[in-house]
Amino acid sequence: MHLGSSVHPIFAAWQDGNGSWKKLDPVNGGYSFAVTDSGGRYSVALAMDPSVYSTQFMEVWQATVDELPDIVWNAEDFSANSSANSYAVNGSITGYAASESVFAYMSHQAQGTSASQPNFAFSLPAGVYDLFVTGSERCAIVRNVSVASSTTLPTLDLNAQAQPFGHHQVAIQGLDAQESGFWMTYLQTSQANGLLAPLGSGSFASPSFDTPTLAPSQQLLSDLYIALLGTADRTVYQSINLSGTPTITLPSSLAAPTLGYSGGAPEIQCQWAASPGTTFYTLTARQDPFGDHLQTLWHVTLTPRWLGASPSYLQPNLDGLQSSALSWRFTRSQSLHWALMAFTTSGGPNDPYAPVNHPQLGESLRMATQAGILSPAGTVVRQPLDPRSLLQIPSRANLPHPVQSLPIPRSSGTF
Repeated sequence: MHLGSSVHPIFAAWQDGNGSWKKLDPVNGGYSFAVTDSGGRYSVALAMDPSVYSTQFMEVWQATVDELPDIVWNAEDFSANSSANSYAVNGSITGYAASESVFAYMSHQAQGTSASQPNFAFSLPAGVYDLFVTGSERCAIVRNVSVASSTTLPTLDLNAQAQPFGHHQVAIQGLDAQESGFWMTYLQTSQANGLLAPLGSGSFASPSFDTPTLAPSQQLLSDLYIALLGTADRTVYQSINLSGTPTITLPSSLAAPTLGYSGGAPEIQCQWAASPGTTFYTLTARQDPFGDHLQTLWHVTLTPRWLGASPSYLQPNLDGLQSSALSWRFTRSQSLHWALMAFTTSGGPNDPYAPVNHPQLGESLRMATQAGILSPAGTVVRQPLDPRSLLQIPSRANLPHPVQSLPIPRSSGTF
């Protein structure tokens, strides 16, 4: 297992196949274990430090060695985060009225400017970048900006250099009758250092939408657009170009699971129908068991081979393996929020957002979701998600932590 510096476990346990859970002690700051199960099945649980996360948080993986031979969690080192390796990039934008909203983008950074405060400043490592500037229904792009030291760019005159946005139709495949949702598009230029800039957003209730684009004279064949679509239970991130009418295909819906308590510890059990083509599933459960705002959360990653033909999950009781007074368990006296998600992605469990962070034409991340509340009486109430809660591009410099990237039930606004 490879854990990043932002991961702070205070307890770990593992399971070989269907054997008993055993405490797992760190060696040289990491964890390793030998799987002897004939099918290569294993499980790992990490209990996070509540003083760091303000949550009693348990992260669990249940996989096979073939599917996940190494667990890598927030272990990527992005040099763009290091000020020692970065240089100041300064510039200014003129040629627009006080009423126009103007933003400058370089790499994955953004800054707004105004007619009275036209300057912008970024901090970037050495490399070659594109500068993208958007105003009201117009944009300008300066390609191949070399950054080798602190740099002041020539003033960009929006009136002289901007062109009106282009517009392009994008088709949606697999939209059900009466289904609606939201869309967003981002520009990803051809530079290896990447430009990721939002272009437009809106709602849809028909199988197409119209997105702003670069003007035809600004467009390169290598430029990509990342389209995000979200309905109440399905989400897609897909890289497209402007050849013909690009098509975004929604994933198949995930059937509603059976969720309940198991009659003692372990507490939570869940069964669901397999979703063909799924790369992995996640099950998230969250509760404030003592009413003191210290929430208990389990985030479980499960792979298809570990699950078999009839997917199910049973929450283990790990209390006897750890010495802390914290138990990371739920109580039946309060409602529990839950979300089951099916991911289809080329990135796998270690990097599910790879098609977004390192886009290639046609690559996609598809997520189908079921979410709701389990009442103290054991009644399951399904809560459709607000699709806007998942319509965001995760920053390459700050990959989403499960505590910070949970789906949001539409009725409550929190999860």
